[in-house]
Amino acid sequence: MGAFNLTKASCGLALVVCALMISQANSYSYTMDQMCAQWWDTGYIGNPSNCRAWGYCQGQKLVSWGTCKTGLVYNSQTGACANASTTICSTSIEETCQAAKSPVYVANPNNCTQYGYCFGNGTYGIGDCPTNQMFMANATACRYATTCPQDTICRFMKSDIFVGNPNNCGSYLQCINGAAVPGTCPDKYPNYNAATGRCELTSTCSDSGTNTDSTTHPNATTVCQQYVTVKALADGDTTTTTTTEATTTTTEKTTATTTDGTGSTGDDETSTTEGSSTTSATQYFTDNTTCSGYYACTSYSAVGSWNACKQGTHFNPTLKQCVSPAAYDCPYNRCNNMDITFMTQIDTKCNTYVNCNTLVNGTCPTDNPYFNEVRGYCQNTDPGYTICANATAKSV
Repeated sequence: MGAFNLTKASCGLALVVCALMISQANSYSYTMDQMCAQWWDTGYIGNPSNCRAWGYCQGQKLVSWGTCKTGLVYNSQTGACANASTTICSTSIEETCQAAKSPVYVANPNNCTQYGYCFGNGTYGIGDCPTNQMFMANATACRYATTCPQDTICRFMKSDIFVGNPNNCGSYLQCINGAAVPGTCPDKYPNYNAATGRCELTSTCSDSGTNTDSTTHPNATTVCQQYVTVKALADGDTTTTTTTEATTTTTEKTTATTTDGTGSTGDDETSTTEGSSTTSATQYFTDNTTCSGYYACTSYSAVGSWNACKQGTHFNPTLKQCVSPAAYDCPYNRCNNMDITFMTQIDTKCNTYVNCNTLVNGTCPTDNPYFNEVRGYCQNTDPGYTICANATAKSV
């Protein structure tokens, strides 16, 4: 692939080369906080400053971190700690080659026009790519490129996921084996929302080209004016007090729940307790824009903190819970926050569906007129979900 120089991992007299290799452990472009901010899902990511360390993302925030046991390296693409002798340390050629038991090509974190080659015996070499070429770690080869393939948040994130592009708000990256494949949303839904992992009609980008946080999200400053103060009475009744700037009103309220506490009774309809609150200090309200978005409010005067339901669920503003989409007829883009191809169109009694990839509508045939979005096919009996909006709809 180009000029190649043999080097010992133990450095010996090659002090200049040794210093270069050691400095590679501190060469990175993104922090774990920045990576979590671009990922809508929950899970593990690699630590760009230490190939043995990892972080855990939830709600677009870094919520915990840790280090693999001695002898293990964190594999960002699989999301697990693995044996150092068979796993590339993406932050250091030296560490990889010290542990490697068989030959392997590795990227140079400091110079994309170079690559390393571990001989499997503690020694390694540094090679130079041909003019105008850069080393691609996922292909283990030099290729023509204008930007460094490794200079991406995907380098430390799981393979086969979609994340927001930190350099181009509103577009996305598909992470594949540590490399990033850029993508843009279709004209009908042109804005990628890093908080939901979906292409949507409205933009969440600020004027500076970055994703807006919860304090600048639309409606965040006024949504908490719906906040109610709840207190339990000695006789067991529940009284809700709604506070406004001018008046205070009191009404009696009862809450119905199922025996399992989930708010769902059907075998195919599931819900989570994300967002459910009738007596706690935090209360939840729909964002009136997306099917999965909601605000968390701690008081009447607070600024709402925007959140998104876990993938595969929609926020039900009546139950104040994240539920199965079939259990709530969301009036917005129902493909939002879903990882399936087809979704039922509302107000069609489950006779019509939409392809979430092409946004083209389809109608079930007359012999199987009802679309079952939980199972993903048309059938001859009404599935009875709330989304079907008929007299036999299941309670949720």
